[in-house]
Amino acid sequence: MPNHLDHKQKKLGDYIVDYLGTQSTTFSKYEFLKSLQLIWPALTELDLATSKTSIEKKFEAKFYHNIKAYKFHDDVAIAFGNHSPSAFEKTTDDHCSLILPLKGTHDIIESENKFKTDSRNEQGVFLSGGETLSFTSDIEAIAISLNPEKLKKMMRHFAKNKKVKVPNLSHKLDFKSVKLNDLRRNFFRSINSAGYFGAFDQVTADMIMRHTALIMLVSMGEELKQNAYTNNSQIIDRLCSRMYSNLAESYTLTFMESFSGLSARVLQKEFNKRFGLSPFSWLNEQRLFRAKDMLSNPNVCKNVSEVSRDCGFSHLGRFSVNFKRKFGVGANSFKNNK
Repeated sequence: MPNHLDHKQKKLGDYIVDYLGTQSTTFSKYEFLKSLQLIWPALTELDLATSKTSIEKKFEAKFYHNIKAYKFHDDVAIAFGNHSPSAFEKTTDDHCSLILPLKGTHDIIESENKFKTDSRNEQGVFLSGGETLSFTSDIEAIAISLNPEKLKKMMRHFAKNKKVKVPNLSHKLDFKSVKLNDLRRNFFRSINSAGYFGAFDQVTADMIMRHTALIMLVSMGEELKQNAYTNNSQIIDRLCSRMYSNLAESYTLTFMESFSGLSARVLQKEFNKRFGLSPFSWLNEQRLFRAKDMLSNPNVCKNVSEVSRDCGFSHLGRFSVNFKRKFGVGANSFKNNK
């Protein structure tokens, strides 16, 4: 396979920060909490002076952070960055989350249970959504928030088991396990690809949900019926990110084969397995959804013809037919009703 990306050249955060906008170190706790509240809306800074917890920690007088967060939709959100020692409290919410440390430690108290993420010991944590207290050192980490119902659906898809559930209780994730560490590495590579190509959107949300489902299943000791995340799956991640980053480009099967290093037959098989669509049907769907987003955005001052062209449709009539078939209304009517 051609080596289009050298993942050793950059760290995970470099891609994410590059895509979301250059983020310099700041000292605003307001901006810091605002970013993290995309992941945990019920998160607030913990007032140590009035806290009843017996934990005593020394925090730096000068606070700093370098955090970027992105919410794809109500089902998936991700934050990446580093910050100085901090303390938080979070009330119960309806989302579960993962914390994957890259540097430093994070102590978490949930009811009578205590958890610790520690980059040195390769320990992360799954949080079920309960009320928590959190205390961090100087830390660099990735935090992911997910809709548990959507996560459960994805877990059942991979496990081929309709009885699989998202745990009600939080638990640690031991990435010293070879299987879990491999899954984490694959996850980072896929996120890198999305950030590299600037496709940090629906494609990435799907990747995050898929990788999280696999991490959860392995951490729970579930026996996967198939090697759900093969090397081919990672290649499809990168190919989807590449095409999604520039939907206006005219893609050919030759390009897809050359970029991925996979044959047309394997591409068809992998896309059908994941999306239930051929590569070109998947690409057409992404273009239609992008067009719908542009037409519904009052800040996009373009007519239907311009939008269709920007989304990769060379024939306006064909675009109009496909748009109406997909969304039940013509593109012109859709735009005029917004």
